[in-house]
Amino acid sequence: MSDDPDAPPGLAVTVAELDRLAPESVRPRLQALAARVEQPRLRVLVAGEAKRGKSTLVNRLIGVDLLPTGAIPLTAVPTTVVCPAQDVEGPEPTGPPSWLLVDHTDGRQERLPVEALPGLVTERLNPGNARGVREVRLELAAAPPGLAGVELVDTPGLGSIWQHNTAAARTALVTLDAVIVVLGADPPVTAADRDLLVGVADRAVRTFVFVNKLDRLEPAERAEVVSFTADVCRRAGLDPASLWSGSARPTGSRSAGDEGFCAFAAAFVEYLRDRGHVDAERAMARHLHRLAVELSEEVSVELAVLAADSMADRARAAELRKRIVLLSAETDGLTEECERVAIRLRRRLDAAATELTLRLVRCGRQAAADASAVSRGTSEQIESLGRAAVESAVRPGLTAWREDQVFRIESGLGALRDLVGTRVGEQLQQLRSDASTLVGVRLDAAGDRFELPESPDFRYAWEPDAGWRAPGADLVRHRTPGAARRARQRLLDGLPDLIDRQVGRSRSDLQYRLEQATRKLAGQLREQHLDRLDRLAAILATDRAGSAARQGGTDVRRAALIERRERLSTLIATLARAAS
Repeated sequence: MSDDPDAPPGLAVTVAELDRLAPESVRPRLQALAARVEQPRLRVLVAGEAKRGKSTLVNRLIGVDLLPTGAIPLTAVPTTVVCPAQDVEGPEPTGPPSWLLVDHTDGRQERLPVEALPGLVTERLNPGNARGVREVRLELAAAPPGLAGVELVDTPGLGSIWQHNTAAARTALVTLDAVIVVLGADPPVTAADRDLLVGVADRAVRTFVFVNKLDRLEPAERAEVVSFTADVCRRAGLDPASLWSGSARPTGSRSAGDEGFCAFAAAFVEYLRDRGHVDAERAMARHLHRLAVELSEEVSVELAVLAADSMADRARAAELRKRIVLLSAETDGLTEECERVAIRLRRRLDAAATELTLRLVRCGRQAAADASAVSRGTSEQIESLGRAAVESAVRPGLTAWREDQVFRIESGLGALRDLVGTRVGEQLQQLRSDASTLVGVRLDAAGDRFELPESPDFRYAWEPDAGWRAPGADLVRHRTPGAARRARQRLLDGLPDLIDRQVGRSRSDLQYRLEQATRKLAGQLREQHLDRLDRLAAILATDRAGSAARQGGTDVRRAALIERRERLSTLIATLARAAS
């Protein structure tokens, strides 16, 4: 451990104690935590769904464009911008970063020039992470003002169309201390965004929320989106005072630009100055506390397995593992059912959208014809009256269709949620019974809550995006003097494409929300329930009891485990106080 007087001595002692108690399998994780205790830094993750402007925001914070940005989801690998311990003198950094440190999935590490960054972290130049990059650390030559000793982690977008990017982002979330959640203004906050806010609220010592791309909206729409986002934050357990809004995109010189972003950046720097060091220590205590709890639980399970000191007992333990493996297979089947339900609901939605388009075109044609029959004036006036008639005729049908589809999809997803919850509850009840009957172990089989976004948040996401234009608004105004007949014909000719575009927007929005909901449900199954079963099966797979008995060391091993659990309990209590 370091002799640095700024390093928290209590945590250094705790890491050393955990190192003596930890099995070899968690040593890499513990070593990473030990390194962070020696050089305490606040690790701030910049997280959010794909295409929210996370990389652009990081570039603005550090004052120089280093991270790749673009019109499609670019970030494929987590990129950590490491700010040195001292601020740079003056308004801007004094030069480019010195190097990249690249960690590969096979354990290799290499040092590369900064120019190599796009080839490492973007989907276009490193598709599917073919180069096996685990993380890239971008070491700045000097810290931007106010960011000394901070790590800013630019993560791939959650919900990216590239599933491996989403997995990398979720892995990075486990390591956060504080977090900046970047949300979108157009489209506004979604159900998946709310899930992210709920997920980081308990894990992060400090959460900032920034609604980006507000410059794309009209002033009235901005106020509406910000108000709704504040309500979502409140429902997620976050203080709306942690919410800022604006545009991270530069608008000229770096010192000038969007007032909303500047206010956010000032608040972020003020937090780092006043609370950054304290919260870095609290965050490290939380990470160590989670690890200590995991180790204690593993010891308890191993003690229970070790108590199987006869052939019959070991056979029962093997039978329990066999049943757990079967439960895991059933859980895989549930995740596949989520995909099947999504496909079935999407097909019904597509068929309904096709039928609606045909019906609205007929309705719009009749409305346009009726308006044209009584319209007099210039071609522009005729088109204007026709557009108003079309809008008045088709808007009620489109609105009613959307409401009906929301009800149908929510009903289908609700049935899926109930099915998953019931099946998982039955599995956990069976697991609890099997563990008690076969090996006399009481397992913590409290079920996970498998829930879909609730009204009104879920319903709001189905509404038209902010800035949505009514049917008829996209027709081009041609000026053909004295051509009233042609104006009427243009209106009629443009109707099929116009209606198809409006229905298509509604359908795409519904499809996106459907995919979000089913992805969340399947993710909960994999990341919570299935992982729990797999860990338990792995512990039962090892014949610890038989091995210890053959060596005549069963009592010695049991005593060592009991002592380890007691020491871990002491550490857990100490870390809980430090993390609060």
